Amino acid sequence: MATLGQTWHVFLSPMPAHGYEWLLLIPILCFTAIAYKAIRCEHMERFWKNCAQMVAVLAGGLILLAAIGWGLVEILAMLPGSG
Repeated sequence: MATLGQTWHVFLSPMPAHGYEWLLLIPILCFTAIAYKAIRCEHMERFWKNCAQMVAVLAGGLILLAAIGWGLVEILAMLPGSG
């Protein structure tokens, strides 16, 4: 019988992606759009078009949020007393 440490080893020390962790967002966005549109899409002939649009909107939103966060950190770093 495996101990708790052996069982959870995959979650405690995952395989390193060496700086390419952000690429995992692509399948997450695609699968999220497919799952959501499979439930919400009324006409299946527009399914893949709607999935592609949703992936584009989600990716654009994440890029916008990342840019806003980066800008906020840069502005806060310029404040006096921030180091």
